[in-house]
Amino acid sequence: GTPYFYSTPQKISNVWFGAKERTISTPTIVTSMYIAASLGTIIPQHFIDIHADSKTIRHQLHELLYLSAIVGTVSCIFVIILMKSKPKTPPSPAAAAPKYDYKKSLKTLLKDKNTLLLLASTSIIYASSSTYIGTIQQIVDPLNIDGNQVGYILSVALLFGMLGSGIGATILHKTRRFNAI
Repeated sequence: GTPYFYSTPQKISNVWFGAKERTISTPTIVTSMYIAASLGTIIPQHFIDIHADSKTIRHQLHELLYLSAIVGTVSCIFVIILMKSKPKTPPSPAAAAPKYDYKKSLKTLLKDKNTLLLLASTSIIYASSSTYIGTIQQIVDPLNIDGNQVGYILSVALLFGMLGSGIGATILHKTRRFNAI
C-alpha cells in the first residue's frame, strides 16, 4: 500500500490544483501524511499498557483497532460523499491531457536520466527512514528507553522531517528553482 500513498499527493495536486498552486498543495498533503504517521506513533501508547498482562493488552489492542477502523470508515464515508472525482474545469493542461498507455510511459520514464536519479534518491531516502523506524527500538534498548518514549522519539523525527519539507517547499514556491532544492 505504501507506493499508493506516496503517489497520492502528486496525483491530487495534478488533478485539483493549477501549476502555481502545486508547489504548496503537494507538500501540504505530504505534511498531513507525516502528521498522521506521527500520531500513529503516539496514540497507541495511550491505549495499551505494556506492563499489563497479556489478556488486558489483547483487550486494549482490540479497542485501539476498533477505534482505528471507526475513524478510517467515517473518514472514507465523508470522502465518498463530499469529494468529486475531478474539478469541473481542469486546473492545468496536464490535468486535461489524455492519459497515456502505462507501459509506454514507464519505458519512456526509465530511459530518462533525471527520472532514474530521482527514483534512486527517493528510494534511498525511503529505505533509510524505514530502516530507522524499524530499528529504533533495538537502538535504544541498551538505554532503558521504553516503547512509549520510542513513540515520542519517532514523532520528533517526523516533525523535524516535516519542518525540513516545509522549508524546502516554501523556498521552492518562492524561487521556482527546482535544481537549487
